[in-house]
Amino acid sequence: MQTATEAQLDGARSTQGGKSVPRAHDKTWVLGIIIFVSLWLWAAFIRGRGFARPLQIVLLLGALAGVGAFAWLVNRFLRQQFKLESGQAARAVAFSSTAFLLLAVFLPEYLAGRPLLARSLILLGLSLVLFVAYVAVWLREELPATNQSRTPFSASKVLFIFCIVYFFLTSWIALVKLHAFGYVGQDVAYFTQCLYTTLHGRLFYSNMYHDLLYGKAVTSDFAGHNQPVLFLFLPFYLLYKSASTLLIVRNIFIVLCAWPIYRIGRRYLQPGMSAILAMAFLVVPAVFYQNFYDFAPLSLAAFPLLFAFYYLLEGRFRPFVIALVCTQLVREDLVFAVFGLGLLALWQRRSPRWVLFPCFFALFWAFLSWKIVFPHFLQGASSAVGSCFAFLGSTPLQMLRYVIGHPAIFLSRSAFIYIKQMVDSFGGVLFLLNPLWLFAVPYVAINLLGDAGGCNSAMIYRHYALVPTVLLFGSFLMSVEKMARNQGRQAPGTKPAAVVLFVLFAALSSTVFVTGKAQFDELETRPWHGEASQIASMIPADASVAVPRYLLPSVANRDNLYQSLRLLEYHHPNAGYIVIDKDWQRMAATEQWRDNYDTLRRLLETSTQYKAIYDSPNYAIYKLCDGCSADLPHREPMKEMHD
Repeated sequence: MQTATEAQLDGARSTQGGKSVPRAHDKTWVLGIIIFVSLWLWAAFIRGRGFARPLQIVLLLGALAGVGAFAWLVNRFLRQQFKLESGQAARAVAFSSTAFLLLAVFLPEYLAGRPLLARSLILLGLSLVLFVAYVAVWLREELPATNQSRTPFSASKVLFIFCIVYFFLTSWIALVKLHAFGYVGQDVAYFTQCLYTTLHGRLFYSNMYHDLLYGKAVTSDFAGHNQPVLFLFLPFYLLYKSASTLLIVRNIFIVLCAWPIYRIGRRYLQPGMSAILAMAFLVVPAVFYQNFYDFAPLSLAAFPLLFAFYYLLEGRFRPFVIALVCTQLVREDLVFAVFGLGLLALWQRRSPRWVLFPCFFALFWAFLSWKIVFPHFLQGASSAVGSCFAFLGSTPLQMLRYVIGHPAIFLSRSAFIYIKQMVDSFGGVLFLLNPLWLFAVPYVAINLLGDAGGCNSAMIYRHYALVPTVLLFGSFLMSVEKMARNQGRQAPGTKPAAVVLFVLFAALSSTVFVTGKAQFDELETRPWHGEASQIASMIPADASVAVPRYLLPSVANRDNLYQSLRLLEYHHPNAGYIVIDKDWQRMAATEQWRDNYDTLRRLLETSTQYKAIYDSPNYAIYKLCDGCSADLPHREPMKEMHD
């Protein structure tokens, strides 16, 4: 049995006296959309804005009349402009009105709170643009005679230009954020120092984390993650030794994801819709924010994973194997995605090699990582990454019991927000027609459990959200392919074209809804930035230094780097220079570290080993006396996330 939406998309015609007349379900569908849009307008612009209840009712009735008039005017315009019969115009309006379901995706935000007026206006504007796009799609598919002219541009060229603009825009934002000291996390500096020490004979070592988080000496990033992809950054870093190099290379691999997405789309869609698919992927919040939310090698996983998915669909085994290996080299936890592709091949009834290689390779990499690499590099220390899940228990059985006994981890408000933000770009349900989405569940569960352990992993901005989003997008792609098969390769068809456009606009809307003042504040130039840059340049290149977190990327090219915020927690602190920010608010840190920081400041003010060589209302720089050895008291490190 067809739903009202499916029936309207079929383009079947009702006639009376040889003329096309409106169908009853078209009228019912449009009426329902009119009522829904009116209620949304009330929730977005009237409710909770100080209007008296009688006035709210009047405004709601006005909205209802306005939306109804809009539908009537569109119907009249189509009949006059394109010489449509009444039934054709009604079907066009009914099909196009589906665009306003975009408002329904974000209805929970309006029921639970009151989004900013600007967001509501943008969402309404995007819905109207999508409505116009749906009208164009309907006319193209149902009345091909109205669109005989050839498109004057190439879809692939448009996509290429979009990607160039996208790359330069996102990279510009990333660099502005870097120069505005917006990266208050430590990961950019951590990986920059890892590359620096590797070029100087110590394999991906960073005392900034390792000496802080481990009681015993840990000498490589391989103690936390098995991510050989770090070697890829070395030649680029060798050319330009700066934190900005990591950001630019990362952004290149993000924008290159448009390539496999476009090739997947071309299997069953026209070039234009394939290009829109690629654009939609790049503006999904979890993908878009990879370009400027700190840095992690995991951001590179999307590119080879999408190509692995493409070669699986194409049935090209050797490139599939290469793409899988490249995917797994990014990080050890991608074993779930690699294993999942093997199960997907089984579900598709592929030959045994398509199933066995991914599954056995994933198991091999898991054994290599957790039984050989990590124990070797940890040297008996406890994993800082594992501490995120220590609250679950020490054995798999204990962890399972804890999860079963505490379902609120997955049912909390924060979990709901995280999952909703992840699925908003797909209309909440458009990925469910293919089982590939099931392989995203382990990553979502891991992120929620890690977040419950204090690791802030359930955030749509962070790299943790990328892999499950890629898997959801892959499932969505296969759903679109299933729709397109029924309509032939040479025409996009109304159904697949509609869902592709819907996802593009849903992704844009989702990005708008997760972007707020905090993201713009990270780019703002402030009066103290000039002095901060000056201080970074004052530190000798070969000196060991402790600085506020936001200054870490500026001074990361050295053997010994410390956070002044947590200097007393290091096991072997030997900072030759210590930079103190006198304004706690600029530290962007929780109060748990304030006592340690205040203690450090008092010690430096009375120390006989450290002398102030710079002092201003904003900063103080202390230098260790020549021949002296730092004798700072040690405090046990407090729990903090490590990537």
